[in-house]
Amino acid sequence: MTTIKMILSFAVAMVLMLIVMPKFIPYLHKLKFGQVEREEGLASHKKKGGTPTMGGIAFIIVTAVVTYLINITFIQSAAVNLLIFALISFGFIGFIDDFLIVVRHSNIGLKPAYKYGLQSIFAIAFYFLAKAFLPGFNTEVTLHFVNTTVNFGWFYPILV
Repeated sequence: MTTIKMILSFAVAMVLMLIVMPKFIPYLHKLKFGQVEREEGLASHKKKGGTPTMGGIAFIIVTAVVTYLINITFIQSAAVNLLIFALISFGFIGFIDDFLIVVRHSNIGLKPAYKYGLQSIFAIAFYFLAKAFLPGFNTEVTLHFVNTTVNFGWFYPILV
């Protein structure tokens, strides 16, 4: 049943994106939310100027909404809520990066140190939330391609 729900979620999300994006992209153009290319950049990249940015918002919203609508029982699932938290929090970092590019009218968004800092904060929050809300949470990682499990122990939070 879970596999059917996953396939159905994917199919519904894909259809919704095919409906939403053709209307959302012109809206982003209208708002002038486009990429800015550097003057000293390659000539072939100049045609990318004005390409809409922030389209990820639609992907994140559609994914979260479809996940909860198709799998209504997942609302009580800590694992799914944590995955949606990760999706939205890392999407938020991308949003800030794109927003700064649009507002500054330059291709410089978040500085790498700020991106890394925010990613670290959200990853550490994810770790502690998983530890608090997922029964049986452990620091083991299964490597399917070699059919083995590695326990990272105290190194796991650093890895996250």
